[in-house]
Amino acid sequence: MVLPALALLVGACAGSPDTPAAEVGGATTIAPPPADDVADEEPTGSAGSAVTAAPASAGCGAGTEVTVGGPNIMTVRSGAIDRDVGFHVPAGYDGATPLPVVLNLHPYASPANVHSSVSAMDLKSEEEGFIEVAPQGIGAIPYWNVPGNPGLADDVTFMGSLLDKVVEDLCVDERRIYVAGNEMGGQLGLVLACEMSDRIAAVATVAGVYLPERCDPARPVPVLAFHSRDDTWQLFEGGLGPGAFGLPQSPESEELIADIVIPSVPDFAEGWAHTNGCTGELTEQRFSEHVVHQSYEGCPEGGEVELYVMEGVGHAWPGTVTGLKVEELTGPSTNEIIATDVIWDFFESYAIDSAG
Repeated sequence: MVLPALALLVGACAGSPDTPAAEVGGATTIAPPPADDVADEEPTGSAGSAVTAAPASAGCGAGTEVTVGGPNIMTVRSGAIDRDVGFHVPAGYDGATPLPVVLNLHPYASPANVHSSVSAMDLKSEEEGFIEVAPQGIGAIPYWNVPGNPGLADDVTFMGSLLDKVVEDLCVDERRIYVAGNEMGGQLGLVLACEMSDRIAAVATVAGVYLPERCDPARPVPVLAFHSRDDTWQLFEGGLGPGAFGLPQSPESEELIADIVIPSVPDFAEGWAHTNGCTGELTEQRFSEHVVHQSYEGCPEGGEVELYVMEGVGHAWPGTVTGLKVEELTGPSTNEIIATDVIWDFFESYAIDSAG
C-alpha cells in the first residue's frame, strides 16, 4: 500500500515536513564578519575557460545570522505566497568565503527534509563545504509545476526569487550554483537548465527524465542522470509505470502529472545532447556489475551529457543508508553506486565563467 509506505518514508527520517534538513553534529549560530573582511576563494572548476577567484556575493559580510553545522529556515515571497525554505550551512562557513550552493529538489509527495535525508545531501554539505538549499513544493501533497501550468504556482519564478534571497543573505559563489533533483524535482531542475542557464552551472537528476517543450538556454548546461531499467514508476522506455499510479493526488497534482510527458531514457539523453550541441556518438563503459556509465562524445566544453544506467534497482536514490530503509516504497536500491558522491564530483567540474 502506498500511503503506509509514505508514512514509513517520513518515519525513517528525522524532523517534520515543516523543518529543514536534519542537524549534523553540534550547531553554532554565527554572525558573519563585515564586508571589508570578505576574501575571495578559487573555484574548483570551470564550465569554460579558466575563471578568476570567486567574487563576493551580496550576502558576504551582510551580517545574516545562521546556524552553522545545522538546519536553518528562510522565508521567500513569490507569487504573493510566503514559502519557508530549509537550508544547511556547513560547519566551516565563516560568512566571508563564498561557498557553492546545491538546490536539492524533492520528488513528488515527499517533504523536503525527508528528501534531504534520503539523498544525504546535508551530510555531503558538511563533508564538502557547500550550502544545501532544500525548498518545498506547493500543496499538502507537495509537487513542482514542471510544465508551467497557468493557475498553479510558478516554480521557475520561485526558484529565481529563492536564489536572489540566497545571494543576498548568504556568502555564496554565484558561479557555482547547482541543482540536484529526484524524480519530479529532477524534472524541474531540467526546466531550470533551460530557463536559468545564466545562473545554474550544472544539473543532476535521479529517476526523473524530461525534455521541456521550450528549451533555448543561453549556454549549454551539463546534465547528469541516473535511471534504472527496472524503475516501475518512471519507465525506462518512457511514461509512467504502475508504481506511480497508487500515489495520493490532489486535483491540482492530478492535472499536472497528466501534462508531464516522460520520454524514454535514450530519447531524453539524445534530446539533451542535441540541446547542448554534442555531435558525437553515445559511448558506454561498465561502472560496476549492474551499473553502466554512458556519455556523449563531441560535446562543447561545459555541455557534457552523462548517464548512469542501472539494473535491478527501482525508483530509488542509490547508495544512501536512508534510501535502503525505504525500499518498500521505492523498490530496491543499490550500494554499487553512491549517487550523491557522483553528483558532487560532477558538479565540482563546472562553474559559470563570469567573463563568458
